[in-house]
Amino acid sequence: EKKEYDAYLFSDTEFSRIPLEAQNSFKDMEKYVCSFSYSNFGGLQTVGPEPLSDTNLTILERFGKVFDLTYTRFNDLLKAESQAREAQIEAALERVRAQTMAMHNSEDVGKCIVKMFSELTALGVDEETRFGIGILNHNDENNQLWTARRDGEKVKMHIGILDMTYHPLLKSARKAWKEQVPFHQYILEGQDLLDYYQMLNDAPDYKIHIPLEKLPKKEIQHCFIFEHGFFYAFSPREFQPELIHITQRFSSQFAQTYRRYLDLQKAEAQAKEAKIEAALERVRSRTMAMQHSTELSETSALLFQQIQILGVPPWSCGFNIWEKEDTVFTSYMGSPDGGILKGYQIPLTEEATFIHFKESRDRGDKLFIDVLEGDTLETHYQYFQTLPGIKEMFEKRAQAGYPLPTFQINHLANFSHGNLMFITYEPCPEAHDIFIRFAKVFEQTYTRFLDLQKAEAQAREAQIEAALERIRARALAMHQSEEFTEVAKVMREQMAQLGQKELETSAVHLYDEDADNIFSWRAFRLSSKLKGNISYGFFKIPKTSC
Repeated sequence: EKKEYDAYLFSDTEFSRIPLEAQNSFKDMEKYVCSFSYSNFGGLQTVGPEPLSDTNLTILERFGKVFDLTYTRFNDLLKAESQAREAQIEAALERVRAQTMAMHNSEDVGKCIVKMFSELTALGVDEETRFGIGILNHNDENNQLWTARRDGEKVKMHIGILDMTYHPLLKSARKAWKEQVPFHQYILEGQDLLDYYQMLNDAPDYKIHIPLEKLPKKEIQHCFIFEHGFFYAFSPREFQPELIHITQRFSSQFAQTYRRYLDLQKAEAQAKEAKIEAALERVRSRTMAMQHSTELSETSALLFQQIQILGVPPWSCGFNIWEKEDTVFTSYMGSPDGGILKGYQIPLTEEATFIHFKESRDRGDKLFIDVLEGDTLETHYQYFQTLPGIKEMFEKRAQAGYPLPTFQINHLANFSHGNLMFITYEPCPEAHDIFIRFAKVFEQTYTRFLDLQKAEAQAREAQIEAALERIRARALAMHQSEEFTEVAKVMREQMAQLGQKELETSAVHLYDEDADNIFSWRAFRLSSKLKGNISYGFFKIPKTSC
């Protein structure tokens, strides 16, 4: 029976780990006599060839009580250490939470990674570990990365985009994300390790360089998956269970605040869109309220004011009008007081910047961006100021505190009759879509202007035809020459109705009725001091006086 027990004890239990000398000593005993002293947490046990005496049993019992107190103290210390560790972890999480709650853009994501790196290393993670966040989507294979790593005394941040098809490690991480596996590991070693870092160094959209000669023999990627991507750590050593648990908590914390970040981005985008749409609607409303073509300058000024309200501060802005076959365009630039200056004629075929205007519209570009600096900019303004009226315009702008720029970016938003032009000192990619949308609205404005212009021309022509018809009717109704005075009077009245109120005289002259005189029937405006508006009469004018 003892032999069977020894075989079990030293083969299938933890006693198999004790030194062989001790195992043999037990096996050499003819029998075991076990004595126990029980306590709240277990007990003390002795093993020997003979039973303990009553005295020794009493001693064992007393030792059991002391051990009970010792183990109670041990549990208390263990609990206190655990609570202190938990407080340390929770404080670190709270600092990360505060950092992530402040996220508003992609730069802030990087700051969060650096904060997580410092907190995790303070909690005992190897400083050689490389931490990061990868944000994935279901539309393509791209992974937007923020990676923090120790470089001497500094923590370096690497931001970029990596194609997840470039290496098996990336493919397996994407697969784990798509399946939402909470924790995923990949071991890099040998040629696989070398291939991965060679790929990383060569990646076009992710600027990082890892010296291949300093690579460890083995590296382990630990991925902590969340809804929008994963938190990852590269370490030469496998994370122990406690560290995996801590890192998972950090990853979960980031996942929660990243959702908030996305919600904030969405809310800010919606608020911005509402602001843009309100600005566009103001311009649309003013466009539809236009009653005369002369209101184009007011509507244009409103459009550029709305652009500035949206936070785009152009040095200058305006609109340029030409048709496809034209070689000259008319430029209407904004004035310092917010109005629109009179139009200037500018050739489309002589200077590079203006040639670009035509080329851009001919290509069908919605937006063309032209950066002018150095000699190019100087040549542009030298040519510009040779055109009639332009030099004086720039002198007035300079007097108003708007000198010529030394660097500028032209943003040309094309539409069917020309373009809107916004000149800025700095790149403004966030405004590109705004420029395009305002160009569409201005196209409506200019179409409305052309319709009004056409309607006004038609109305004017109808007015002229009606006036001619009244004069014609009075002339056809004459029965004697004296009635030419009436014709002259009607002609004067009709000219006044056509806008010629300040016209002094309307007259009918007959040259062939008399050899020496011109017969003249006149209607003329009286002085405002005299009664009546129009006086008329017949006059003979000697031909020798003409």
